[in-house]
Order: sequence, then structure tokens, then C-alpha cells
Amino acid sequence: MPFSHQIILQEETVDSEKYKILIVEDNPDWRLTLEGMLNEAGFVANPVSSKEEALSALQAKPYDVALLDIRLDDSDETNDDGLLLAEEINKRWPEVRIIIATGYANQDYVKRAMEPKMPNGQRLAVNFIEKSDIVGLVDVIKKIFV
Repeated sequence: MPFSHQIILQEETVDSEKYKILIVEDNPDWRLTLEGMLNEAGFVANPVSSKEEALSALQAKPYDVALLDIRLDDSDETNDDGLLLAEEINKRWPEVRIIIATGYANQDYVKRAMEPKMPNGQRLAVNFIEKSDIVGLVDVIKKIFV
């Protein structure tokens, strides 16, 4: 019988192995860290580095969660490709739950990600996490499935 990861949260069990997570992060060190954390927790993580790669990955196979960095080009302080990608994912793949992770949290980013604004009244993202709090990421993802 194959080994299956089980996550127990508030007396409910989640079979993490069946959940696929797309990681969209331009920084290779963060991409590797996030992939390792999520794979270690039993999720199936697929890291990509750009909006274009993310769209290709989403077209190729289904994902349960997309973990998006806001700035997909750290050299450009105005870059918000992650939020633009979140909008496109919500339009084309509304079943994918989005978590925004960033090292550049500011009020405007949080507002854009978390205020209800989709046609059905939903928020752009189900959660927003600062990279300084990334140790709580696995719990944030688990709560989506409980």
C-alpha cells in the first residue's frame, strides 16, 4: 500500500497528496524554498517563474491552489504581475484558489487582493501572506481544504 500524507487540522483530515499547488515566484531561492516546504507537507508543488509559464502550466493540467508572488520582476517596483495573473486565473480557472505571497505588502496590494470585487462578489485571493510569515503557509493552505 503506498504511503499517503495525511494532514490533521482541528480533528479533520486532509489527504494533502491529492492537492496540486502551482507556485509562481520569480526569485529562484524562494521558489526552491516554497517547493520544498509544500512537497515536505505532502502537497504536489509545481514551481514556475513567470506569468507566461503559469498560464501554460494551468492550461496543461488542473491545479487546486495557485501561490502567487505579487512582483514577478523585483527590479521593477511598480510590477504587479502577480495580481494581474490572479485576475486572469479567476476568469479562466475560477475553481483555482489563489494565495498571494509577497515581501512587499502594502495597503493597496492587500486591498486589491482581499476586497470583494469579482462579478460573483468573491475576493481575488482566498488569503494574503507576507513572506516574513511564510512558516504559516502550510497551515494557510490546509485551512482551504478543511
